[in-house]
This record gives sequence, structure tokens and C-alpha cells, in this order.
Amino acid sequence: MGRIGILFVLGKFDQGGAERQLLNLLKGLNKEKFMPIVATYYEGGRWEGRVKTISGVKYHCLNIKGRFDLPGLFMGILKLIRYYRPSIVFGLMGDACTASLPVKFLGGCKVIWGLRATKMDFDCYSRASKWTYKLNARLSGLVDVIVSNSWSGRSYHALNGYKNSKIVVIPNGIDTNLFSINSQGAMALRRSYDLPEEALLIGRVGRIDPMKDYPTFLKAAALLSTRYQDALFLIAGDGDKGLKEGLKKLASSLGIEKRIFWLGQTEEISAFYSACEITCSSSSGEGFPNAVAESMACERLCAATNVGDTRKILGAVGGIAVSPDDPEALSKAAHELLSIPKDERGKMEKAARQRIVDHFGLKRMVSAYEELFLRLCKRENQKSFRPHERQI
Repeated sequence: MGRIGILFVLGKFDQGGAERQLLNLLKGLNKEKFMPIVATYYEGGRWEGRVKTISGVKYHCLNIKGRFDLPGLFMGILKLIRYYRPSIVFGLMGDACTASLPVKFLGGCKVIWGLRATKMDFDCYSRASKWTYKLNARLSGLVDVIVSNSWSGRSYHALNGYKNSKIVVIPNGIDTNLFSINSQGAMALRRSYDLPEEALLIGRVGRIDPMKDYPTFLKAAALLSTRYQDALFLIAGDGDKGLKEGLKKLASSLGIEKRIFWLGQTEEISAFYSACEITCSSSSGEGFPNAVAESMACERLCAATNVGDTRKILGAVGGIAVSPDDPEALSKAAHELLSIPKDERGKMEKAARQRIVDHFGLKRMVSAYEELFLRLCKRENQKSFRPHERQI
């Protein structure tokens, strides 16, 4: 068997959790066995340049005219299939899943769908997103494999009509070389934002998006501010400008606008985590919360809402999980972590990093995908297919 061609289809290569995971996979795939091709609908994503520099990866932009330019999308994918003749087409989320399915019949490829978030509140998004999700549920029986990045996501999607027998779980992989303690970077970050050395920094990483539930984080920050007069709250992430302005108004109404630092998207992410005493994750719906695992890899404990696989990631050493949409509970969890004696917390932080290394490392994720691709291409007329799923 020659190299297995895999065509990954997604909207745009912006900076985000899903895109980081794909970058990691593209870098880690054995190029002697696999030929990865990436197709985006639109050009100009923040991380597009990174994809182009990965050795052995072919990158193409389909330049479709808009979300409803389905003919342009299908024809662009078919053109790439006829040129590269990949064995697998991998649609990552939403529209990309829908668009990848016809090539199973027109191009003779195996089709994989990648699903991520859980408990989507579609009232916060476009109607098209809601109907795409429902349509894909009806079509899911035609797909060869559906990959969920979390065990909770697998259950959620199955409950919402996705074919359970098709869903396998491959948790996200954390690059523990990139995400590690960075004391020098932490000091540089403090200097760059003119943050006092004695200030207690509490961080939140994530795009500005309804599902990240920043209002709960800000309200928890307000409660913590009454306990810790030197506390400052750092937010690393960007997104909807209107939503961000609304959050700034909320911070002002809570009387903490001078304590909140909006850093936007930052590439110095290990420095960010390292500069913080602890981190928080306030999401109302996630599959695999990258910010929790990344924080632990950087030896920082996390007060997090119990969504998706949060408890599974935290284990007994990574932090505390609380109910979502409960600022008081989140602030209490953060206070409990800050109250742990320094020596004991240091041991927990080391153990938290080791947990990520052992169970959610990058090599483990890449190996699981390679196994999936190889088994899928070797399958001929088997009635059922499920790759080995590693439990933790």
C-alpha cells in the first residue's frame, strides 16, 4: 500500500482549539505513510501561514463565494479528489461535514466527520448552524466514522440523533513541549502589561464566544475581588466584537473594569499560563476543554465548570470542577485552590502536568488517528468497525 492520502476540509484556519489540534495532527502524522491535504473554504485565517510551512502538507483554499455557495464547495473538493486521489476525506465540524459526504459516492472515498462541542445553545448562533447540525444527524448513518474529541461529546451527539455505532473517541492531544512552565516568559508578560510583581493573577483562556460564558467568569472575578485586593484577571482570547463590548460593560457595572486585562489572541500562551497563580474555565458547553488541559500542562491548577470531559481531565490533582452558570461556586473553587499551602499546591501542580503527559499527550492523539486511518483503509466488507479506544 502506498501513502494514504487524507483530505481535511474546514472553513478557515483561524486561531482556535480545533485548529490547534489539526495543526498538531498535521505535524505529527508519519509522512512516509500518510499524505495530508488541507482545503479551506476561505483564505486569510490567522494560522494559514503555519499550515503552509509544515513539511509534507499540501494546502489549498477553495475561495468559495459564501456559505451558500454549495456548488463551488462541492466542485472544489471534487477537483482536489480527482487530482490527489485521497483515500479519506475528513470534514471538521458543521458545513465541512455536510460538504464531505457527497464525495463518498462521487469520489469513492472513505468519509470521517469530526465533532467537538457539546450542549450547543443554537439560540446564540445562526439558524443555519442549527439546521446543519440536525441535517448531519440524519445523514450520519452514511458516514464511515465520526470522531468525537470527548466521551461526553460521544453521548451528547448520540442522544441528538447521530449514529452511535459510528462514533469513536479520540481525545485532544496537548503539546507538552509547547505547554510547559515558562518562568522567563511569565516575567516578560508582567512587564509588558505593567503588572505589579505582587499582583495575584488569575487567567481565563478562550475565544470570546457565548459558549465560553464570560459573564460567569466576570461575576466570579467580582466576588474574588472582595477577598483578594491585589487580584487581577487576565483574559487571553478574541472573537465577536459586539459580545466583547457587552462584556466590558458588564465588568464596568461590576466595578472591576480596572482589574480586567483583555490581552486578545496571544502566541505566548505558555507565558500566559505561567504568569497566573491559577486559571478558570467558565464554559457552558465543551467537549474537551483545551484550556483546562493546557493550564495543567503548564503546572497551573484550574477552577472549571463541569462540562464535557472536564472531570476526566482534572482527575484528582488538576483542580476543582463546579456546576456551570454559577459564579459563586466558581469563585469558591478558585478561593479553595488559592488557599492550598504553597508546598502542597506545588506538588499538585507537578502531578497535574504529569497527568496530561501520561493521558493526553500529543503522541497519543496522533497514534490514535494513525491507527484509525490505517484500519479504515484496510476495511473492505466488514459489517462493523471500531478502532481501539484508549480509556484513562
